[in-house]
Amino acid sequence: MAAKLLTRVCGICHDTLLYDTSVTLTCGLSHLFCRNCVDCLLVSFPPEQAMDFACPLCEGEVNWPSGGIDDFPRVSLLQDAGYLKHQLEIEHANLKRELSWKLETIDKRKSDPRINILKQKVKFGYEKHLGLLLKSAIAINKLETRIIPLRRQEINEHVYNYIGNNLKTIYEWKNSPEMYDFEVCEGLSSTVLRPQRKYFYQFSAPIKSIHMQNDRCYLLTVDSDETGSIYQVNYEKDSKPRLIAVKQEVVCMDVCNERNEFIVLLHRWENRAFRVRIEKFDQFHGSFSKFNHHNLKCLLNTRIFSVDDTYVLINNNSVLKKESTSNRLKHVFKKIDGTFSRFINNTAYFIGTNRRVTITDTEDRRYYNMIVPINTEYTSFKSEIIDRLTKGHILLSDTRYIYLLQPQTKKGFAFASEPLFGVSGIVDYVMTKKQVIFSVHVTEKVERVFLLHFDL
Repeated sequence: MAAKLLTRVCGICHDTLLYDTSVTLTCGLSHLFCRNCVDCLLVSFPPEQAMDFACPLCEGEVNWPSGGIDDFPRVSLLQDAGYLKHQLEIEHANLKRELSWKLETIDKRKSDPRINILKQKVKFGYEKHLGLLLKSAIAINKLETRIIPLRRQEINEHVYNYIGNNLKTIYEWKNSPEMYDFEVCEGLSSTVLRPQRKYFYQFSAPIKSIHMQNDRCYLLTVDSDETGSIYQVNYEKDSKPRLIAVKQEVVCMDVCNERNEFIVLLHRWENRAFRVRIEKFDQFHGSFSKFNHHNLKCLLNTRIFSVDDTYVLINNNSVLKKESTSNRLKHVFKKIDGTFSRFINNTAYFIGTNRRVTITDTEDRRYYNMIVPINTEYTSFKSEIIDRLTKGHILLSDTRYIYLLQPQTKKGFAFASEPLFGVSGIVDYVMTKKQVIFSVHVTEKVERVFLLHFDL
């Protein structure tokens, strides 16, 4: 019975499930998800093939129903009166615990002149929603103690209406701008942060690279036949991936120069790098031959960057460079200790073991090693992460940490990524005037990508 009453959450985003937006996958273990996450699954490539995909939790095969997402069964338990009454108790205890923790945290900020105002805001928000739960409990108690008892079906309907609607109100409040201000801006969060918007993507072929732009991102997947597929995701529209190009033997894609004007595609067998303007690439079909290209001998797992006619190739732990006046690739650095993370302003950053970062200047052929300390005085996501990014810090990432470095002073801090984002993976970001968008590329079990939107 106890297992039956455990709170059901989405297996991807971990939000508490509600009946109307719940989905049960037919993966054999019947894993549960919210509609938003299942709706974001890109389940097949190419699209005309049978739409089968792997469950994000158990990798069991799931067939996409002919009638679409609405044909997946909902989670019937979420309508059960006993389950809902138990969730009422759990949520009441959770809100009281969160309120107590937030007030204690605020009291520790003795030098903050806004202590009293902030405490009032927090108390008002939590006490208002605690009152909703109390009203639900009183209403249900009156129903169950009526002199003329109601039929069980009628009681269940009232329970679902009273408790279900109030629980939905509370879950929506937890994702509201008010709670965002408490947890992201003020640092009053004892759990994983809730971004204002979040999206999830899963592809049938391995993800080779992700490139964040101001209004969209591009993803390259490469299947076992070395067919490259390029997808575009617009942040402000429906945020669903759109397949814009499919090409045999395309094994690498990188945004070229500092103005992000080009995409480079690398043919491994033809040894050619093509440069395509992004505005043309969105409508691309057919052969690359009409675009400018350069002959480059490349290896698998090569990353390629370009400014004008100069190319920088990074393969494993080596950095190579091809000048516009030369037909040969020259080694700039060999046997670098670490895995490549980012290339910006002619500088390549590598992350090694024990948070060792190697910074290589491909222009002056100098490099610098540093151990990045873990931040031990975390105040808020906004002040520690977002504000530093707005001030010009560079974000690097491995599967455990994100690193924020000041490029001039070469100083910075490391932050464990899972407590911040809820998952461990390679993190990238783009900053616009209104928001910061993080991508988290998770490679464990079923490979997937999250896009997390934080407003400035």
